[in-house]
Amino acid sequence: MLASKSKRPSGTRGNAASREKGAAAARSAKKKGGGGEPPTSPPPALILAGAPLPPTLSPANEVTRERTETTVKAPDVHDTAALAKLIREDIKAEVAAKRLPPAKYSVTTDKYSMGSSITVVASKLPFPVLNEAAFHLSKWGAEFDSDRFRSRYTPEAETLQKKLEAIVGAYHWDRSDPQTDYFHSRFHKDVRLDDHGEMDRIREKLKKVAKEPSPASPGKPFVWREPPGGLLEAGWYSSDENNKRRGPFASQAEAGQS
Repeated sequence: MLASKSKRPSGTRGNAASREKGAAAARSAKKKGGGGEPPTSPPPALILAGAPLPPTLSPANEVTRERTETTVKAPDVHDTAALAKLIREDIKAEVAAKRLPPAKYSVTTDKYSMGSSITVVASKLPFPVLNEAAFHLSKWGAEFDSDRFRSRYTPEAETLQKKLEAIVGAYHWDRSDPQTDYFHSRFHKDVRLDDHGEMDRIREKLKKVAKEPSPASPGKPFVWREPPGGLLEAGWYSSDENNKRRGPFASQAEAGQS
């Protein structure tokens, strides 16, 4: 008896047709720009609608930035020479009221293509400007000792510097941001104290002191004894750097006679 041939299930041809139809649809969608991975949601906005914008300028100098174009003194004056005249009058009034020492105060201006500047220099002061103790001699000359001193000025000079800065700063506003190379201010300002060649005198004095011989140390050598159980042999040891003498010595008497 012959075995009958197996028949293909009726659903197989239908399933193949369905798979072919699905693949064709996928190819058609890919040609049209569809298919592939599902589109991801767009990244959230950096700044939400209605939220306050971040500050565009860094608060580097809050005291200066508190002064605006309307809160400074003489906000309607835009000429730098006129502002310098007002600063001269303020300095003269402070000297008359004895809040500034009698001296020569120079207020000059300079104008250029990108702005203007005001320079204030105080000279012929009745006190030293530089603190002599704040400098030491190095191979480059007289150098400020920033490790032990906060300022190179004497207390009187430092107080005067702050007062002059306050007088000029009352007319000044600054919207600059050096981090972004943005510079915008009412004028550039510079306040200086003339030291009348004090730095040269300090330099010469430090050089003179450096050439003087140091006081001789006592001639008696320092003597110590090696502790028991030490790495060296027991005995007395001495070191005298001035006379170039070194131990060890058998006794303290021998060390003294060396």
